[in-house]
Amino acid sequence: SAGLSAAKSMLECAGDEVKIEVFERGDEVGGTWVFSEEVGEDIHSSMYANLKTNIPKEVMPYIGEEFDPSLPSYLTHAQVLDYLKQFAVKHDLMPLIKFNTRVTQLSKSPEGGWSLEWKGEGDGVDGGKKTYDAVFICNGHYTTPIIPKIDHLDQFKGKVMHAHNYRTPEAFEGQTVAVIGAGPSGVDISLEIAKKAKKVYRAQKGTEAPTQALGGITVVPPLIGMTKDGRKGV
Repeated sequence: SAGLSAAKSMLECAGDEVKIEVFERGDEVGGTWVFSEEVGEDIHSSMYANLKTNIPKEVMPYIGEEFDPSLPSYLTHAQVLDYLKQFAVKHDLMPLIKFNTRVTQLSKSPEGGWSLEWKGEGDGVDGGKKTYDAVFICNGHYTTPIIPKIDHLDQFKGKVMHAHNYRTPEAFEGQTVAVIGAGPSGVDISLEIAKKAKKVYRAQKGTEAPTQALGGITVVPPLIGMTKDGRKGV
């Protein structure tokens, strides 16, 4: 969404005086809001099927571009994606975007400006190299999973998954699950999983309301390691 905003602002400020090109790794606008059932570090989006925004739409829009007032305050990822697509079409940004292109190198050019290299990732999409006077980096920071250091985690006998690869709670039917962290995704995902899992523990700092008020989730102190046999967290 930052890339769309930057492109629109440049068009308004410079018009035809500046040539604007936008590189998009995916095949549509929306970035992290594009839901995919596929998982893995090479998948850009961290959206899960039932995700809704954790802030109301009233504080989310671009300036002067309100969301449809008939929509609820807390939106689905599909509703946010639709908003971004409409924004791109309304402001004639689509012709500026090179889809299915991955930027692979950005460096200061000896002749001045910035040397940018990219490769094509779709059928008939070519790579290239070009020098630009200015570059906006608007790729966000929700793509690469960060897993905390947990002693003996490699010995754990079960499945280890980062929230980036979570999609639906059905995969945890009847299982005992530990969710690490109580940020927005940790809280939301643990509540979803608790509807299907046998038992859910959420390891976090601080305290919360009694367990019965947390959808059956047991809150425990932060997980610092696993026993050497990989069977129990400590």
